[in-house]
Amino acid sequence: MGAKRPVRPMETVILEQAEKRRVFMDMNEFLDPRTYQWYASRGIPIRRGYLLHGPPGTGKSSFSFALAGSFGIPIYVINLQDSTLNEESLVYLLTQLPRRCIILLEDIDTAGLRRPENESKDETVSKAKKKRRQGKKRSSSVVTHDMPERISLSALLNAIDGVASHEGRVLIVTTNKPEDLDEALVAFKLASRKQATELFGRMYSGFQPKFEKVETTEDETEHIVATDRGEELGSLSEEFGKLIPEEVFSPAEIQGILLKRKDDPSKALAEVADWIKASV
Repeated sequence: MGAKRPVRPMETVILEQAEKRRVFMDMNEFLDPRTYQWYASRGIPIRRGYLLHGPPGTGKSSFSFALAGSFGIPIYVINLQDSTLNEESLVYLLTQLPRRCIILLEDIDTAGLRRPENESKDETVSKAKKKRRQGKKRSSSVVTHDMPERISLSALLNAIDGVASHEGRVLIVTTNKPEDLDEALVAFKLASRKQATELFGRMYSGFQPKFEKVETTEDETEHIVATDRGEELGSLSEEFGKLIPEEVFSPAEIQGILLKRKDDPSKALAEVADWIKASV
């Protein structure tokens, strides 16, 4: 079902330095104990996931093992094509892994995930992804009927990102053909402008901007700072929400851009337009 493999040095992985550094720095921040407290105080699920894609032999798995070695955490490989693996054993397996670890699901496009008979594909296909992939043809589907029906797509999603999932872990999924992935694996419920506004406000609820020092009593200072802080955050949140297209991005996608700028709400607001342009 699963296997624990030895790690490898990062310098042995042939990959663009900028890409390696970007993922390395992101994981470094995620694994910082202070990040756990920051997420928890805002009610944000403490999870991190990466989708690595490219032709066979381009270093997707090697990079995963190198990350484990760099951070000194174990990496566990789960083979979804294992004939002995079913939904119950998958959930049990995930409950036995440590909180700080990397879970690697290799070649998920060939895993033969199935949809329940009563589950329509249209129910989970993202409208945003439809727009972004308009005009592109899918060469095949992740649904394969010639493989044993062991694990459903919904069961896998629940295990890695639902109520059955565990926080604090890093999930890495690899695929040779990202265009063949089921939409439900990469797209989720889409956010409204109102939700984007609320997400921005919650993300920076503990942010403390700097103000010029003025002569006031202690009580007056606390009131002024709290009022100014709340008004500034409210204004930034409203501006941010107005820039987000209605039901195009998932909450997770919006949260992603904010997390990378979690110490600077003004920077998040200033850069969101370019992010939207590059993403749509």
